Amino acid sequence: MKKFSLISIVLFFFIMISMLHAENHKQKKVNDKNTNELSPNISRVVNLLNKKIPEILKKHNIPGATAVIANKDKTLWINSYGYTDPSKEKTVNKQTLFGIQSESKMFTALGALIA
Repeated sequence: MKKFSLISIVLFFFIMISMLHAENHKQKKVNDKNTNELSPNISRVVNLLNKKIPEILKKHNIPGATAVIANKDKTLWINSYGYTDPSKEKTVNKQTLFGIQSESKMFTALGALIA
C-alpha cells in the first residue's frame, strides 16, 4: 500500500509538471526563481504545491521532500518541506540529496511514452 501511495504522489507531480510545461510553451518569457516574478498560471501551481505537498507528506508519513519547477536548464521555483531526520529536526534544504531507487523505472517508462 505504501508503494502505491508513493506512485500516486509521483504521478500527481508529473501531472502538475505537464500542465506547467504546456503553459510555459505558450509564454515567451522565462521567469526568475522568485514566486512574485512568476506568471500567474505558474504562481497558481506553486500555491497549490505549497498547500498540497505538506498535506501529502503528513498523510503518508514522509519526513521531507523538495519540489522543483524547471524549464530547460533554468530553475523557475524550488522549495523544501519537512525534515531529513525528524528526531534531530534537521530540515530539508536545496542541497539535500534523495535516493530515487526504483523510481527510475517510472522515468524510463514516461520517456518511452513521450518518444
